[in-house]
Amino acid sequence: MKNMQKKPNGTYEARIRIHSWEKITYKSLRTKDKEVARKRLNDLYRQMEREEEGLATPEKIKQAAQTSLSQHLRSYISDLEMTCTSSKHTQVCNNRINKLIRECGWKKLKDIDASSFREWRAGKKKTPKTLNDYQSALNSFLVWLKENGLMDENPIERVQKVPISGRHKFQHRHFTPEEFSRLLGVAGDRAPVYITAAFTGLRRGELEALQWGDLFLDVQSPYLVARASTTKNRKDAVLGLHRQVVRELRAIRPPNAKASQPVFDVPPIGQFKKDLEAAEIEYLDDRNRRADFHSLRHSFATWNALAGTPLQVTKQLMRHSDVKLTDGVYTHIQHLQTTEAINRLPTIEAPSIAPSKSDAAWPVESQTGEGEEAVICNETTGIRGFCPLVAQTGAEREWCSRWESKLRSHPMMTGLKVRPVHKKVHTLSGPLPINVHPAQAA
Repeated sequence: MKNMQKKPNGTYEARIRIHSWEKITYKSLRTKDKEVARKRLNDLYRQMEREEEGLATPEKIKQAAQTSLSQHLRSYISDLEMTCTSSKHTQVCNNRINKLIRECGWKKLKDIDASSFREWRAGKKKTPKTLNDYQSALNSFLVWLKENGLMDENPIERVQKVPISGRHKFQHRHFTPEEFSRLLGVAGDRAPVYITAAFTGLRRGELEALQWGDLFLDVQSPYLVARASTTKNRKDAVLGLHRQVVRELRAIRPPNAKASQPVFDVPPIGQFKKDLEAAEIEYLDDRNRRADFHSLRHSFATWNALAGTPLQVTKQLMRHSDVKLTDGVYTHIQHLQTTEAINRLPTIEAPSIAPSKSDAAWPVESQTGEGEEAVICNETTGIRGFCPLVAQTGAEREWCSRWESKLRSHPMMTGLKVRPVHKKVHTLSGPLPINVHPAQAA
């Protein structure tokens, strides 16, 4: 259905409906000339039919392609401010996308493509995580454009992110209990915030937003509520409080604390570094692992693992969406008490080589003395070396034969008298003569 009608101001307006079940589309034809208006009506109807069948680019996309990227970005940020509760996140997204637009030289939507983004990424000396954050910001912007009918496809949709595993410029580490004790010893009035961070896993931003109204210290099981507007996943979180945290918070709570009053003045990273230095804790160790404020959150996960807390429970306490993040990033298993587990394994040694029953006819005597080696002898055949007693495999027989030959030609054997076998006789035991194992000699 298509027709047009004249508006009070004299211009014509199109009324079009491609399918009977659709709503009527009204669009100004921007002319007072009836013949011109009819031609524009027919052209518009034909364009809408082709768009319906996927044979033509929608007019909205055409217009969007001619609009500057900066204008699209302003619209996106305005929408983000209405839907996102974090003004900081909105500002970060705006800064990152603006930087990409400026450094990639993009002016219009048609300028954005995967190759120019990859070229920009390859020329940046940033951590893989930072590069992926830039890509995520740009991708969210392009998805918004597509959902609002301003783009027909996302040009970086198939661009893979930079692998992060093993490519960090640095890694966080956790504090050992002994290190944390030293940190508290020099922290002074900053100790309560360090204790709360280490025993709740709260992030710096969440601690900064924590108010006295979020704390419930006088109930049977004290807890705190991290409001959705302050958490990273935008969800309310109820966290039980460790007895040490409760004791510290009660000690610093003002007598007439207002519900909206902030609990902590979280120290800046410069002050935290000074506390680390005073506690003789390296900020960056020889393995390029960093001990910063976020390491207190890593400590919370690792200490839970040391205490035997199930991984799924730790995941909930950390408020992670994936247990792999809890286990692979925040739980530092290289520091867990694995030595005790290893020491519980049995000690398995090679069996002592003792004469078999078939060797019973070969009684032996150990003759030792200053400057002499052990000599194995038999009353009937004289010197027998090591062969009859220790050789149980081909390799051992070969070894014994070789050493028997050396023993016979040794200068110490010159003039050595072999004692009769009926004197002090005992079986061979302990390490092999000349202190060499057959397996090593072979």
